[in-house]
Amino acid sequence: MKVDLFPTLDDEGAAMAELIRQSLQSLPFDLTVRVVPSTQPFALAKSVLTADAVVLDLTPHSPAHRYTAMAYPWRHDRVLAVSRSYFPLNVSPARTGGGALYPDRLGADDIAAWVATQVRELAAQGKPSLLQRARGAVGMPKGGSSQRPDIFISYRGTDVRAAQALRTALENGEHHDGRRQVVRMFDAGQLAHPDAVLPALIRWNVLAIISDVVAAARETWIVDTPRYLGSWFTQGELICLPYFGKSDRLVAFDPSTGRVTPGPEKYVAELDDAAERRLARYFTNSHPNLMAPESTTVLRALRPTRLALARDEVFADEFWTVPLLQCPHCSTPQPRPAAIDVSGFLTNANPRLYPVDPDVLATCASGRTMLRCTNPDGCPQRFTVRELPPYYLWYGLPVADGSFLGTIPAYAAVPAT
Repeated sequence: MKVDLFPTLDDEGAAMAELIRQSLQSLPFDLTVRVVPSTQPFALAKSVLTADAVVLDLTPHSPAHRYTAMAYPWRHDRVLAVSRSYFPLNVSPARTGGGALYPDRLGADDIAAWVATQVRELAAQGKPSLLQRARGAVGMPKGGSSQRPDIFISYRGTDVRAAQALRTALENGEHHDGRRQVVRMFDAGQLAHPDAVLPALIRWNVLAIISDVVAAARETWIVDTPRYLGSWFTQGELICLPYFGKSDRLVAFDPSTGRVTPGPEKYVAELDDAAERRLARYFTNSHPNLMAPESTTVLRALRPTRLALARDEVFADEFWTVPLLQCPHCSTPQPRPAAIDVSGFLTNANPRLYPVDPDVLATCASGRTMLRCTNPDGCPQRFTVRELPPYYLWYGLPVADGSFLGTIPAYAAVPAT
């Protein structure tokens, strides 16, 4: 078996490449590992066509990162994309587990062990055909190795313990006559900090990632507490259900009583044609596998013209760069909503999201001042702001400054008590 390894060209990349090589050499079959230092896109495409597996180090924080002008080879099943940190917003490898979820990092030893597991699995599948290799070279996904979940758990971050207990119960076969379930849930803080002030682009990118799990799961279970509908993300997860035709696969679990309620009406969203079109536009321009920021940059530049497509809000600078604040004091109507307001959700009216000047956030994060809620009607709530790890965005073509990798600053606004 032939494995080509493309490390980042720095000391950390070289050290991890050696760990991966040693891990692969310990496998119980004949295997050749070749380290490829070339940064040319054609070298990667050639390896996809000729090697049995390709290990591609896509660590974005490395000064010698691998993000250049190329197709989407990480969508191929035999390209093992790895990263010592989280991937950019628009990089979603076919085989998951080779990189961390935002904002975490993954150790080189863990990555080497993961690569060895994947290569062992690929070796058992046999050599790929030339057609399979060619499809990988142009970025056409063959498929991934992730196990399809039976159940996705949706919950408020403040209810994480109840969600973890529910996951354990479902995995042990409770509520399903002893049949163990494959359960997927995102831990609190994964993908986005609980107090993050995010631009619409990142909000919809995170929701698009979650929507893939919602679409794949047989059922969605929600941790039904009084605060559940107060979050933009939990409302978004519920709206994904009818979008994928899965409204009848919703189950509510009340952690205070243990009661299980299939399909509670208050959590079933109704989408009209306009809402479905708007969701399609948001997901098309934010999903990791669909967004093309190098093309979007052109449309953003054409926005002042009369070109109808460029006038859509997803091409506005505000969608990409202006953070939106959800205030615990005034964003959620009181009493808390008893049902989903789809129109209000799509227009940032329920919950209300308030734009915040990025420069103001940067100033507040420096410790010079606190952030005041930006509700134009006035609100006394104040926040302590701190800078978070940035989000990355890969451009298939160089942008104005000649780079292929952009960064989007991120901040957390923690309510002052």
